[in-house]
Amino acid sequence: MTLSAVGRAAAGLILASILLAFDATGSRIYAQAEGRIEGQVVNGTAGAPAPSGIPITVHVLQDRTKVGEHVVSTDPAGRFQIEGLPVGTGQLYFPIVEYGGASYFPERPIVVDGPAPQAVQIRVFEPVQSDEAIGFDRANMLVTSAAPGALSMMEMGAVVNGSDRTYVGHRSEDGPAATLRFALPQGATQVTPQAGLPATGLVGTPDGFFSTFPVLPGRHELALSYQVPFEATSFEMTKRLEHPAASFTLYVPAAGPSVVSPQLQAGGTSELGGQRYQIYQAHGLAAGSEIVIRFSGLPATPKARSQQLGLIVVGSSAAMLGAAALIALRRRTSTPTLAPARPEHEPGLEAHERVELLRALAELDERFGVGGIDEDEYRRQRERGKARLVALLEPPLGSR
Repeated sequence: MTLSAVGRAAAGLILASILLAFDATGSRIYAQAEGRIEGQVVNGTAGAPAPSGIPITVHVLQDRTKVGEHVVSTDPAGRFQIEGLPVGTGQLYFPIVEYGGASYFPERPIVVDGPAPQAVQIRVFEPVQSDEAIGFDRANMLVTSAAPGALSMMEMGAVVNGSDRTYVGHRSEDGPAATLRFALPQGATQVTPQAGLPATGLVGTPDGFFSTFPVLPGRHELALSYQVPFEATSFEMTKRLEHPAASFTLYVPAAGPSVVSPQLQAGGTSELGGQRYQIYQAHGLAAGSEIVIRFSGLPATPKARSQQLGLIVVGSSAAMLGAAALIALRRRTSTPTLAPARPEHEPGLEAHERVELLRALAELDERFGVGGIDEDEYRRQRERGKARLVALLEPPLGSR
């Protein structure tokens, strides 16, 4: 079976993340032993039949490198089996199934460290093109800084597929299927996916971008950052929601610019990532809702050269791929422009890590606030993140 372009991209990202996250050390040696994997593919969509005759590609990984693969098919009950595997070699086995236009896989790779059969289950779902079950249970917009000429923004949220089917989107005649859609404020630039948005699956539009990756049932964390240029000490920005949102919250540094919005209500202050923010909120927003935000008290700046401002989406899949996957999308043009990769020593990479740390700390505070993490673990992770942030903010020894 030939994987689709999206399937190949997804498989590559999945394998890269597995290679970075796992190794198989400490395996026991069994002379002349042969191992076996016994698996089953189950259908998580209510009333749907068992996936029969579905090809499964089992990738063989060793020392963070793919060294081979096995291709098998499921029987009428969705079962599959691989025999005669070497034991105690440190190899990992990672099965990936493409079903209904989406890729499915287990939570962890399989280690065959003994003659006993290793069991694995993979859950798939029937596809659906309708986005009726898609929405954000929370959508957050964070002003990370207000520098002369540009606001640095971050959007974080959790999109929920409330059905038991995978949302695969509508495929156009001359392009890929669109799933999650994102509208960006006018003039946004340096748009960088931070979490949950693999750059290889993003396509630019005149006013934002969309993802081509299917949305599986459940809750998925997403984040992206960008800059919005301005020329005066006050300006108006519009944020449109392409999907419904149970809540929308704008976070503005307490010592930062003033905000007025007819759609948002002031909600006091909150601490995120060690910084205090003024919050503005709205609830129960439908798809297509527009939030108009007027900022004032911004730092003065020379007149911006607006002709140099375009929409650039820079993929930050480095954590998964081991290198920056870069994509560029220019506003009001149908021809993408590739952004050059930055060398590792460039100072901009430290700024990118600071943004990543701020996002991680903010999400950690949110998880703790809703009881998603115990206090001891929260304190440990927060102190570790803040220590790294302080280290990044200190000037190099040679510049002191």
